[in-house]
Amino acid sequence: MRHLIVLLLLAAAALAADGAPPIIVPRSAGPAPVADGVIGQGEYRGLYVDARTGITVHWQADSAALYCALRSPGKGWLAIGFGSTGMKGAVMAFALAGPDGAWVVEEHAGKAFYRHARADSSRLAGSAALSDGRTMMEFSLPLRLANGAVISAAAPLPFILAYHKDRAGGGKHSKRSSGTMVLEAGARP
Repeated sequence: MRHLIVLLLLAAAALAADGAPPIIVPRSAGPAPVADGVIGQGEYRGLYVDARTGITVHWQADSAALYCALRSPGKGWLAIGFGSTGMKGAVMAFALAGPDGAWVVEEHAGKAFYRHARADSSRLAGSAALSDGRTMMEFSLPLRLANGAVISAAAPLPFILAYHKDRAGGGKHSKRSSGTMVLEAGARP
């Protein structure tokens, strides 16, 4: 009986707040994806399609960084945040267009209740653009985040996804979702 209780507790700890297990992000010791705004065939080992938002996430990690490519169902801003189930405290990658219409990827720090600000010092490198009428963002980010969280195989890490269907420069999201992720144990060649 004691073993059954321990197994049930371990299974419950592995589930996200919504009851879903963490998404496993593949690790690779091979060539790192390039944040050039184009998702090449086989460039990323992992694929996750979020059922709530329709955002497609391609991702993988190596021993130092997380590499991501996101594709939105809309043509407005697009974001993913790590280390929190809400915006407060999350390290976020934002794809947005400036007043001149040029798309950029910025690292933001999540504040309380739909608020965020550009990070004081960014460790994110990326690119963004509209492709076939949808926002696309690619970036890399160190596994040790600015908020102190670490993306690892040791424990699931919460993440958030959001986008706006047509506003490229800001505004409340059209759809939002959250989940948990964990790195695949070990590295593959």
